[in-house]
Amino acid sequence: MPEAAPRAHIFARAGLHCDQKTAAPAPLAPAPIVTNARMAALIQAGGTLIKQKNVLAVSHPATGIYCIKPTAASGVVPGNSVALLTVEFFYSHFNEVQAQWAQRGSPCPTDRFAVYTIADRNLDARYTFSNEVGFLMVVP
Repeated sequence: MPEAAPRAHIFARAGLHCDQKTAAPAPLAPAPIVTNARMAALIQAGGTLIKQKNVLAVSHPATGIYCIKPTAASGVVPGNSVALLTVEFFYSHFNEVQAQWAQRGSPCPTDRFAVYTIADRNLDARYTFSNEVGFLMVVP
């Protein structure tokens, strides 16, 4: 199987430079996000909460599965809300990744949003659950 292209190669093709030895910084406490959204979370690969608004907890029950619990004060009820989700490049470990919101059928409790993260590590169009994906979730 072909080896995944490192980020330095992608940046070099674009005429940019990247020091792959530099790890994403993990703050001591999640910084607040200033937004009009009712809830927002920037989550690093592996589940570290980087920035947040109205997020009480993030759990990580299995590879590539994250459960995000809103604060009671937010008024956000996961079963009655819509979440917007996108992959975040800097806090991901790999380029060919996805993050998906699952409104139903997840192992997360009903008072939490479920997010699945997947990666195509070998660039063969075979995605598997992965802890290598950082993502941003917003509940308007």
